[in-house]
Amino acid sequence: MKYLWLWLLISLAGSSYAQFQSVKIGVDGLTCSQCSRSVEMQLRKLDFVKDVKMDLSHTEGLLSLKPNKKVAFHQIAKAIENAGFSVRYIKTSFKTDAISTKGTNCFTFKTDAYIALDPVPETQKVISMELVGQGMSTKQLYKKNQKKIEAMQADCAAGAEHKYYYILAE
Repeated sequence: MKYLWLWLLISLAGSSYAQFQSVKIGVDGLTCSQCSRSVEMQLRKLDFVKDVKMDLSHTEGLLSLKPNKKVAFHQIAKAIENAGFSVRYIKTSFKTDAISTKGTNCFTFKTDAYIALDPVPETQKVISMELVGQGMSTKQLYKKNQKKIEAMQADCAAGAEHKYYYILAE
């Protein structure tokens, strides 16, 4: 019984810390199983990726993330580029229970800043986001939001290691 309580305590502590659990990626240029395998192998090299499932018919993939590891979205984009392809989208969901998003469209998590280009409802417990930026989205989506990105001066982003801009994903 003692071990059951210890296991439960450890499980709860780990799950509240793991805010990102998976990432969905869209990859342009995938035409064959070898292309898909090339992207998969590049993504598996990332230390925060637990598993990769590629879907060639929809040219996308699903990354399962290791708990308690910092997720570097720019490294995901770079891995896809290193495989010889381009990013169509990077989508993820963030559980907001461990942070305060009240009154702001910006939050920090593990030394990175996440800045919303659209208003985020204060009561939202999970933010579904699509990252926007050079190499992290289509050129059209980046261009559409470029002025917002340039105008965004988020106080919470001061001192952040990386700044990730996002729109609310559907």
